[in-house]
Amino acid sequence: HFVHRYHSMIIDSYTHCGVRKYHPIDEVSATMQQAGVHRAVLAQHLGEFDNCYLEQVVTGNPKKFSGVFLVATESPQALEDLARRAETGAFRGVRLVLESLDSHPSLWHRSAELKLNLVVFVPHDITHSFDPLQKFILDHPSTKIILSHFGLGLESQVEVFARQRDVYQLAKYDNVYFQVSGMHMFCEYPFDSMRELVTQALT
Repeated sequence: HFVHRYHSMIIDSYTHCGVRKYHPIDEVSATMQQAGVHRAVLAQHLGEFDNCYLEQVVTGNPKKFSGVFLVATESPQALEDLARRAETGAFRGVRLVLESLDSHPSLWHRSAELKLNLVVFVPHDITHSFDPLQKFILDHPSTKIILSHFGLGLESQVEVFARQRDVYQLAKYDNVYFQVSGMHMFCEYPFDSMRELVTQALT
């Protein structure tokens, strides 16, 4: 008799890595190995528009890492930078600040055309931009929209957010994902408030 052993692969879908603000890849890899994480998506941190380091890491080990880059929204070359990074093949997604959907909609539409995953960061209250976000989702059903940090703004109160039921309307769309990340920014371990949010989103 043959015994087949199936091991689930653990993928960290939101990992910061760098040489200025966060730890370099050697330390990230060591932590991954210690925690039993097999693969990771390396997401560029806000304020860092030089994506060369992440590109180098992903290109060097594409089976283990994938990348999410950042563009300078206000740059006159933003659209060119977007396309250039997408063409490298090192990046599967781009981080976009939710408010830029109003101020720079062309970046969002071009990202969708390039078939990039949109990793959306919400610095404030997501309900303020709910309608335009929902319209974009409906207009681009094949574009994956990932709400990092569960769509929570940096100033959000988890308990208040949990009562804003409109946000959970987004869960009905097949291309929308609530990413459970950055929990330590909103509540303390063992993150009971976040558990409540996850449960509400699933129901």
